[in-house]
Amino acid sequence: MSLNWFPLPKNTGSISARGASRTLGRPNLSPLALVTREMAQNSWDARLEGHMPEFGCLVRRADSGVLNTLRNEVFASGFEIHSKYTGLDQTFNRSDIYFLEFWDRGTVGLDGPERPDEAVEEGESQNFVNLTMNLGSDNKGQGNGGSYGFGKTAAFNMSESQSVIYWSAFKTKTGEIDYRLIAVALGKEYTYDGRNYTGRHWWGCEGPTDKGPDNILPLTGEPARRLGEAIFSRHFNDGETGTSILIVDAKPAELMEASDNDDGKIPDEPGQIIDGSHAKIQNIVMRHLWPKLDVEDGHRSMDISINNKPVLIQELKNNPEYKGIEQLCSALIDVRKMAEIKRENIDSESFDGVFDYNSFVIKRAKDSYNIGYLRIARSRYDNNAEGLIYPQNTVCLMRNEAELVVQYLKVNGLDDSKATWYGVFKPDLETDVAFREAEPPAHDEWNPSSLENSEYKNIVRYATSNITKSLKSLFESKDIKRDSGSLGSLSKISQRLARFNPIMSPGGGVNIEIPDDGILSIGKNNSSVSRKKPMISIDSVVMLGIHEYYPEYVRYFVNYSSIIPWQKGQKICFKVSIATGDESPLKYQDSRGFELIISKGWRGYRPKVMDPGCIYLRWQGIGVPENSDTGCFEITLRKGMTYIFEVLG
Repeated sequence: MSLNWFPLPKNTGSISARGASRTLGRPNLSPLALVTREMAQNSWDARLEGHMPEFGCLVRRADSGVLNTLRNEVFASGFEIHSKYTGLDQTFNRSDIYFLEFWDRGTVGLDGPERPDEAVEEGESQNFVNLTMNLGSDNKGQGNGGSYGFGKTAAFNMSESQSVIYWSAFKTKTGEIDYRLIAVALGKEYTYDGRNYTGRHWWGCEGPTDKGPDNILPLTGEPARRLGEAIFSRHFNDGETGTSILIVDAKPAELMEASDNDDGKIPDEPGQIIDGSHAKIQNIVMRHLWPKLDVEDGHRSMDISINNKPVLIQELKNNPEYKGIEQLCSALIDVRKMAEIKRENIDSESFDGVFDYNSFVIKRAKDSYNIGYLRIARSRYDNNAEGLIYPQNTVCLMRNEAELVVQYLKVNGLDDSKATWYGVFKPDLETDVAFREAEPPAHDEWNPSSLENSEYKNIVRYATSNITKSLKSLFESKDIKRDSGSLGSLSKISQRLARFNPIMSPGGGVNIEIPDDGILSIGKNNSSVSRKKPMISIDSVVMLGIHEYYPEYVRYFVNYSSIIPWQKGQKICFKVSIATGDESPLKYQDSRGFELIISKGWRGYRPKVMDPGCIYLRWQGIGVPENSDTGCFEITLRKGMTYIFEVLG
């Protein structure tokens, strides 16, 4: 059977197809990335409770059988009129036509009323009309379904003819499986037979309205199932529900993400276009949807496939272009833990020893309210960043439950040129709504200025500001060079080491730059600088900044090393003292304690007699190479004092 054609006449307040296609604004993403993210977001939102949703896509060349079905059964009605305004006339005159097909299963499908004028009760789904007919609607407060806002226009922008076909299986209120199929196009505005038209078109079945006939309805039941199977490559198995979307006459230039940088060249061979498109989509999935994959091996939250082949991080992580995925995955795992237990310190034994980690709980100072969680993974500097999917030295922003990447945030003004790092930030579940509302239709940034709700605006601004402050606390501090002996009084250090330019650090601590050819060793009775390296030495102390939610405390990062490998069971005692203007420093005592974070291979221990100013560590060597000769720890000390760090033995 042939579907009926329904063009939308212009009426008061109606929006044109051109206006609809511009509702996304000017997103930062390519059209292919935008439509892939939008489809995945809708699939995730529409997941069935207790089911892992399946999301897939493929690019294929249209065969003659499918083209005949489209020409004679889907778009036949009114073809002589609408084809010149939609571009469908050119579609069916081309030799090579490509389809971009998306589908989800384990989702609710396009359920709800068939007509946009049909009233529903609060909380009832309107998935079908919101996706295929309404513009700018969403399903907030309407149960578990897709958002289907302005972002759905991304699919039309990928099509030469601005044409999309929707096919869905869903459960009716009686629990039976039903099918719906409808085609939609966004063409040019035009005038026909004395009447103006918006350029928006539908192809479906005619149905009654309260005022009479001429209301568009989808094709349903067995006819919809058969027509869908003739058009789509991914069919519905028995009992399956979900949605399939076909972008008709997909633009090869957009599929290949051709740009001015490569002269916009497109291969002549269809196989190259299809393979190249699948490679582009895989990169998009790995960049924007990786949190849904097997971040923790075997524990993914969404089955994603491209050309019917599963996308698995564990199989792709060694690809050179995906460098950084291990750090991102580790950071996300720990951010999840932080969000679950709502605190900052995570057991360092859970980390790979080649990375240093820093965590931050973003709290509001006025009420200690958790806004979000930030985790930074640092490793050695790597200047080979060309062609990487994950931009180095950025924070991956994502929402709490959805965990779809919003953007990779670059913070300017950091002194991070000697480190390679990756960060992950997620809002707290209770504040997630503020970040959702701050997203534009393309979901590619958080813009607090767009918010009308002042509380939401303050939450998003506070979070982004404190992400920047947290990063600056890591990368604006210079290394503080220390030795293994007592530094004595601050005034005498300044006199003895004047040529090394001692610098007072804000909040406590002394920065002392030393030559590369020696380690400073200053004893109480020393009158000169010794260049003999001690057996165990403190190499550097870095002040990380004010504690996130104890503003009267400062965090310090201490690196130490040995000239020979650590021995299993080896114990080290580090002493922290308060520098004074006299010869003798003061003992550090604080009822709150040190709030230690210890590097892999080390654990704290309790001696028979404990000094509150000392840190006691024992080398365990578990899972760490035997020749390891370095270590580090992070401590929290009271603000406003100058500290002396030394090794007691």
